[in-house]
Amino acid sequence: LVSPFSGKVYNSLGARMTIVAGMLLASLGTFCFAFFGFGTNIVYLSLSTMLCGAGIGLAIPSITTAAVGAVKESRASLAGGIVFMFQRSGAALGLAIITTIFIDTAINDFIGRISGLSLNLSDSNIGSIKSFILGSSSTQVLENEIGSTMLNKLIPHIRHSYIWGLKYGFSFSATLILIGAAITLIFTSDRRSRP
Repeated sequence: LVSPFSGKVYNSLGARMTIVAGMLLASLGTFCFAFFGFGTNIVYLSLSTMLCGAGIGLAIPSITTAAVGAVKESRASLAGGIVFMFQRSGAALGLAIITTIFIDTAINDFIGRISGLSLNLSDSNIGSIKSFILGSSSTQVLENEIGSTMLNKLIPHIRHSYIWGLKYGFSFSATLILIGAAITLIFTSDRRSRP
């Protein structure tokens, strides 16, 4: 919804401020995601999603426009291709890093939470619980392995660990967006190259 209007905002504010505004909105929405839990209201999640979407819709087209406008006309398609390549490779790398942060945080939190409890879980049980936290196993499979009584004892710990992992992953992502906004503020110029 925001992308079609990003050109007007770009023409009014210039490249630097349009990109920074979009990144700040995206960062704010991502920080909001970092504070959700199992009881979070759907309105809160919707507003967080809209903030992220508005920020991305404002920043991404503006980044491409700024890159294409910063070079000679003969190199415009090359600039657009380079921006596209960096967006795709950055997204893949970012997703890998954020997923790693989520996994490590969630698993370490879970292990720490159950270490003081006398649960008599085998290494195989712990492995199945890790798979469940990561979404590669179902509740039924886990219940068949450890039993419904043990599962009911572990569910609050699993939920806490899952949310804790998401908080760290989203917080890292929001911080990274803020760093990108700062870099944009410092290095992006509103001047356009001549053909």
